[in-house]
Amino acid sequence: MTSPSSRCNACSVPALAAPSTNNERSHDRDGQAVDTTPAPASISAEHRFPRDELDPAEHRRALLALADDLGARLRISGQIAQGLT
Repeated sequence: MTSPSSRCNACSVPALAAPSTNNERSHDRDGQAVDTTPAPASISAEHRFPRDELDPAEHRRALLALADDLGARLRISGQIAQGLT
């Protein structure tokens, strides 16, 4: 169990932070680095069939490949998805 005075690096729950850390934060002082790189608002992928494709199995294969590609790109960039359209 974590004592209230120990600092938990894996979380940012103020109650678990050391009292001096809470005092610093209450005076608007935070030593954490700020990443100013904006996250992309969206990410997309596309697949074009070489001809009209009527086979539902081919549609599914293409869709799964696109979802796999997007998932890999999100994992590499350390982001999460909030919605899928």
